[in-house]
Amino acid sequence: LPFYSPFLAREARDQLAEAMQATNGLNFYHHAGFVQAGIAYPTHLRYCPMCKIEDQDRVGEPYWHRLPQVPGVEVCPQHQVFLESSSISARKHY
Repeated sequence: LPFYSPFLAREARDQLAEAMQATNGLNFYHHAGFVQAGIAYPTHLRYCPMCKIEDQDRVGEPYWHRLPQVPGVEVCPQHQVFLESSSISARKHY
């Protein structure tokens, strides 16, 4: 929601936030209008290999960053390298 709300009207943002709370975030892309716009979303969680190394060095383990999960983002803005897909499904909810 933090990435999309600046581009939405207040009413649309509020409706999206309510829908996310009501469904635990399921169908976010549908509610946000990505399905209608034909924007592809990542099927697997993605990461920057350079950020992964830096996270390991800085905090002792890598962690998921939000920006690589945003549809349309294919390159890490910090390191200018292509993002890599993990084996973890972005659509599964455990």
